[in-house]
Amino acid sequence: LNGTEINRLNPNLYAKARRSVREKLNIPENDFVIFHAKALVPVNGQEYLVRAMKRILIAKPETWLVLAGDGPLKGKLIDLTHTLNIQEKTIFLGNVPNSRIQEYLVAFDVVVVPSILIDGLDNATSIFLVDAMAMKKPVIATSRGGLKEDIVDGVNGILRSEERRVGKECRSRWSPYH
Repeated sequence: LNGTEINRLNPNLYAKARRSVREKLNIPENDFVIFHAKALVPVNGQEYLVRAMKRILIAKPETWLVLAGDGPLKGKLIDLTHTLNIQEKTIFLGNVPNSRIQEYLVAFDVVVVPSILIDGLDNATSIFLVDAMAMKKPVIATSRGGLKEDIVDGVNGILRSEERRVGKECRSRWSPYH
């Protein structure tokens, strides 16, 4: 059964985690961090997020991208960060247990879920997205599958119909640098 344990997703329970997670990852306290935690597979759209990060860093160099998860695209995504010369501002955490995801959610500033349509298949929904919303994190996602059912655009998150526009939202919304 997929579900979210709301009682463990109270951001006040993890107040100290923000500093400790950022220190562990060498991310300055006042820098802006984009977080994504899903399997590194094509339907989850991480390639679009990594490509958008190049443009985000031009506009807002104090920004970081943190990706949690593993999968067949990991090597390609790491190579892409080197090709785009953004490897210094991109962190691959690997798999993070569901029991610890809240520590990362409280430590970062915005959650992005750039799901894409592949061979007519859409993501049904995202437990990670629901967890982020429960932790009161701003969320940006593509208007696909169950994501568009979880988010009311402009009310509890931002939905964009195109993957490229998700990156634009990261550059323009919720960042202290605009």
